[in-house]
Amino acid sequence: MKDDFKLEQKVEEIVNKDEVLPESVKAKTQLAYKEIKSMSIHTKKTQKKKWVVAASLIAASAISLQSPLLADIRELFFGGNYKGVESAIKNGQLQSLEGIVSESNGIKLEVIGGLVDPTIIHLRLKLTAEDPELLKNFEYNQHTIQFIDQFNVTDDQGRIIQRIEEEGVYIPPFINEQGEKIHLLSSSSEQVNTRKLDQGEIEIDMIFNSSEGNYGDIKGLTLQSNQLNKFEGDWTLEVPFTSKMIEAKGVVYEVTAPNNQIEIISAITMKTGLKIDCIVKVPVDENVINSKIVGEDGTTFTTGRAGAMENTPQGERVVLTFEVLEEELGESFTLQIPTLEGIEECITLTKVTQ
Repeated sequence: MKDDFKLEQKVEEIVNKDEVLPESVKAKTQLAYKEIKSMSIHTKKTQKKKWVVAASLIAASAISLQSPLLADIRELFFGGNYKGVESAIKNGQLQSLEGIVSESNGIKLEVIGGLVDPTIIHLRLKLTAEDPELLKNFEYNQHTIQFIDQFNVTDDQGRIIQRIEEEGVYIPPFINEQGEKIHLLSSSSEQVNTRKLDQGEIEIDMIFNSSEGNYGDIKGLTLQSNQLNKFEGDWTLEVPFTSKMIEAKGVVYEVTAPNNQIEIISAITMKTGLKIDCIVKVPVDENVINSKIVGEDGTTFTTGRAGAMENTPQGERVVLTFEVLEEELGESFTLQIPTLEGIEECITLTKVTQ
């Protein structure tokens, strides 16, 4: 496909550009790019699920996320992510947490806030030191190191969300009772605030994203790390989600102006966005990530998150979460999906009256 070819060209250009990088990093980066292509081919042949953002496939491969290349690729694909999370925080959805602290070698790590819905786990952490001078050795550069990728993360049921191994960050699926592979991590992001570095304090916001909304039954996480930036130690944080964090919030929308080419499985607002699960019966490819939501007042909303695609006998199953909250959406909206024919298939949905 023409657009797929352009995408591969762009990623290959980034991965292969001449920079002075350790050979081990180059090898891991090449491995990640090879994995992208092999996964793409594999999914088409076996009709398995795939993510709709190439950068999330990098995150799901064996690459150690410690090179400028990843930052370039994230800049290409992840610009403007998680606006729905930002809106939810402004609306007071980030809940304060207390007493979740781990200390090692004079470095204290604590979780001070959290926001969750079936598609997002957002944790706010604070890093402090007994001696403020110690933290001045902390060097954060998103182009060279990712704080979030220094943690082993499991949920309250013991399922692995991500695991750190010698080769890098792994995101293994778990097998449910039906024998299906379920991935709990589609992509991740972070923001590190060093404004209070001179006072011995660093604030970190970490986001884990599940494209398919697989976080609905999680009631807590365990974070474990032996390396925080330049600091070695043993930090373990048990993070129970409060009832306020996991309370159900969502409004369901149903089809009012049908389209025979789109079957809506579900459309529901989360705390941080609108999740749509649908079957598209005309040919689409990874450009489905460019689908749009148009609210009743004409405002357009997009997604910056990883999505999911899976070939089914009925058509391509597509799951996307748009960066729009219920109060921004109005009573109805129109979903616009780009197809390989160069046209947009549209379907209109309206809020279900409770």
